[in-house]
Amino acid sequence: MARFCTQCAHPAAPDALFCEECGAPLRRTAPAASDAATEAASVPSASARRISKKGLVLASTAAALLVAAAAGAAWWLAPESATASTFARAVTAYYETNAKARDDLLCVSNLPYAKESLRIGQYDQRTRNWLDALANAGLYTATVEEQQSGWFSQKHYVYAVTETGKQAIRNNQLCLGDALVVQSASGFDQVHEHSGTKYAQANVKLALKEAAWLAKADKREDILQQAGKANLSANVPVMLADGKWKVPDDPTRIVRQMRLAQATVAASNTDSGGLLAAVKGMFTANPVIGKWSIEGSGEQMEFTSNAYIQNGETIPVNYVVNGDVVQVKPTGHGNGFQLKMSGKDVAVIENMVRLERVK
Repeated sequence: MARFCTQCAHPAAPDALFCEECGAPLRRTAPAASDAATEAASVPSASARRISKKGLVLASTAAALLVAAAAGAAWWLAPESATASTFARAVTAYYETNAKARDDLLCVSNLPYAKESLRIGQYDQRTRNWLDALANAGLYTATVEEQQSGWFSQKHYVYAVTETGKQAIRNNQLCLGDALVVQSASGFDQVHEHSGTKYAQANVKLALKEAAWLAKADKREDILQQAGKANLSANVPVMLADGKWKVPDDPTRIVRQMRLAQATVAASNTDSGGLLAAVKGMFTANPVIGKWSIEGSGEQMEFTSNAYIQNGETIPVNYVVNGDVVQVKPTGHGNGFQLKMSGKDVAVIENMVRLERVK
């Protein structure tokens, strides 16, 4: 379309801004409808720009979430590391679900606690001290003296269990607490592998969640000391199963595997003797085998390789030897007890009854 100056009517070039004749500014002509439509189509509207930007943000967020989810899934599915916290969690779960193992640490079985009353001879001062502390805590009534007649005359002291005492007795054992708390765990730096399974021994320090009667007892510290519960510890085998550290259903099987693996390593580092000598070295002799006299009572007891004999009664037992401490556990029934050796010829049952070897 031709252009003319509106001031002097002089023809002007289509793209001129000023008139060549008079210098007046020239008006631009409106673009054709088709050109305007094309230009409008090429420039996105404000709403379109907002939608596009929002979509980009959403896409970026979704991608970030997918990456985070993938990382989280990888972390969740990865096997647990051997650490103090994973071992502590495994042992805590074990004692929460295994009442027998828990009560072995929470309770004492040095006396027949299921009886309504206990008669203690005047010369058994250790047991009397123990029951006096329990009576002070309200588990037994104050002692009553009885005189036994006959050729061997002596006094007996009778302790009758109270209702509070009955509540503290489980399975003929006196229990000092209701649960165990794992205070620390170690052994996580000694992980072994056998037949494709990783295992270790968790060495844990424990504390009692004390029963109410013990927590408020005047002689609380004495009771804990005499019961051997002041400083609790345990060595518990753990294994990695389904990506989690846990105590196996059959801990003794894992112990056997650990011993075999350790013996194999020892044999490989031994110049002579081989595997058999290394395996033999893993097992120590049982120091309690033999006859013993009970201090202050004149009675005797005997331990054989598979039985415990006292007052003419023979009870099949298993032994667990851990250094100078021996656990005596009846086979199939009853509750066991612990002996601590003091040299070769002296032992103490549950920190209370002293034994001397009969030579």
